[in-house]
Amino acid sequence: MKRALLLIVPVIPSLSLAADFEFHPFGLEILSWDGARDSEVNPNHTIKSIFESETAAGASASIYDVDISFRAENISQFQGGGQSSQRLVLQELTRDFQIDSGLVLSVGKRNLSWDVSYTFLPFGFFSKTPDFTDLTDLNRRAEGLPLIALDWEDENYRLTAVYSDDFDTKPDGFNRGLQQWAIRAAVDIKDNSLAMVARQVSHSPPGVGLSYSGIFSDALNLYGEGMISPGDRRPVLNSILVNGSSAVVPDGYSTALQNDGRWRPRAVIGAQWSTVDHLTLNLEIIHDGDGLSNKQWRQYTDRLDFNQNRLLDQVGSPLSVLGKTNLLVDSQALLQAGTRRDYASMHVDWAPAERWSLGLVALAGLADGGVEGFASCDYTLTQGVTVGGLTGYIGGVRSSEFALSPIGEIAQAILRLSF
Repeated sequence: MKRALLLIVPVIPSLSLAADFEFHPFGLEILSWDGARDSEVNPNHTIKSIFESETAAGASASIYDVDISFRAENISQFQGGGQSSQRLVLQELTRDFQIDSGLVLSVGKRNLSWDVSYTFLPFGFFSKTPDFTDLTDLNRRAEGLPLIALDWEDENYRLTAVYSDDFDTKPDGFNRGLQQWAIRAAVDIKDNSLAMVARQVSHSPPGVGLSYSGIFSDALNLYGEGMISPGDRRPVLNSILVNGSSAVVPDGYSTALQNDGRWRPRAVIGAQWSTVDHLTLNLEIIHDGDGLSNKQWRQYTDRLDFNQNRLLDQVGSPLSVLGKTNLLVDSQALLQAGTRRDYASMHVDWAPAERWSLGLVALAGLADGGVEGFASCDYTLTQGVTVGGLTGYIGGVRSSEFALSPIGEIAQAILRLSF
């Protein structure tokens, strides 16, 4: 299928009429293809390949100390038939009030990041969940949370208290749709930064965490952070909580683990190496206590085997339809950021020439040898106009987490405009 690359966006240049007003519009067009394959959750290509066109336009602005950003988008998908959706997103709307020297009150909808890591964010309470196809949010999809933040900063010390109530959003098992508060205390000592964090979600006990970042040479930075909290906010398939082959009804998601009283650590340690040749390499080791344990993973794969061999293979029977439905639900449990607990990741950025930018993000499952990787290339045609491409592979050792994914390949063509 061939489609013309079309982007319709008002060409409004950046405006800075006075110190109290700035306006910076942007435009975006992405043509993408997600290539489906046969797998244990997608026998006979039940889930088809997806062609998608994403057209977006928006702006960031500052008006009398009020910061605002918004994005209007149209997404058209072609998977057998065609369908499209449109939405207008208010991404951020924040007003800062200077109460005293070093004391600022922020009110509004805002992205707030406390993490020192890149591919896994234990402190990502008020920021975007990482997207491995766009780790640095070049495509401007990040959307903040409604919050009130009080921030005090001295020369080497910083204390921040945040309250957020995302009342108008359905909970997603991560950081959306929650009523929560968090406190962060940080200190900088020469080339070292240390922070302590406490966070509580409504109707759950509080959790605590630590982060560290240190500069050890002009080229090397070491860092790490960890959070431990009771319960697991990520929804889990009901069959994983009992026996993977016992249910013969369409599976659903349970939130039973949210208040189970078990403390789950989420942690990452990493190193960043930078060169004068504009090359940056990040390596990280990840443990996500919210992911599936080895026992839960076995129950998940038992569930797949049951749905395929005991239900789907009953051709002509209602059980076959039930097996197909169950496998569609099962496929949704496989997450791009990882479904299990232990991973190693790599993130590379390199600008080999003035107009070129190359990137690579890879995630490997330490439990089963699964791997996914995404390589990108951007070229600046002229100031404010960038074209790019991305290709991705999801697979690895047979029957590993990523090899089970119904999507095995990804390709994107991208046009970005900024003014």
